[in-house]
Amino acid sequence: MSAEPATTVRASATFVHALPEQLRERLTHPRWGTELLVDELIEAISLVGTDAAGRPLDEPRWRYEVTAVGVAVNKRGRVTRRPELAVFAPADLPDQYRDLLHGADALYARISSAISDSLDSSRLVD
Repeated sequence: MSAEPATTVRASATFVHALPEQLRERLTHPRWGTELLVDELIEAISLVGTDAAGRPLDEPRWRYEVTAVGVAVNKRGRVTRRPELAVFAPADLPDQYRDLLHGADALYARISSAISDSLDSSRLVD
């Protein structure tokens, strides 16, 4: 018999920040290298229960990350039409972008509130 793959237990919260025209600029990903003309930032926190290989963690951990969505800019400066995305550590973002973010604490509070509301509403059932 084969063992069933480990499942990742997750809770998550996100905010999507559409960028106004004046904030859209080329952003280089520190590990990705390619420039991205950013249209929106997706700020997310999630509770991760397994590692990258799918093995259960001793203790679940919170992961906070920001994903930039836009179109890639090639070496000649041409913009590709295919949407691209890249995950950033918040510290890698320019200040003008970081100022838009709510932060991990706000997202964690949003999850906690949603879980509490869910538990409260389940208690109201006759």
